[in-house]
Amino acid sequence: EEAGGRLTDFKGKRTYAGGNALASNGLLHDVILEKLNGA
Repeated sequence: EEAGGRLTDFKGKRTYAGGNALASNGLLHDVILEKLNGA
């Protein structure tokens, strides 16, 4: 996170445990979440 990256589940909730997750450069994170969730 200090470098601007983000790791969340597909709903946007921070996660550090296993399962499905999205890791991105922070700038595109919300856009990718919208696409994954059909928005």
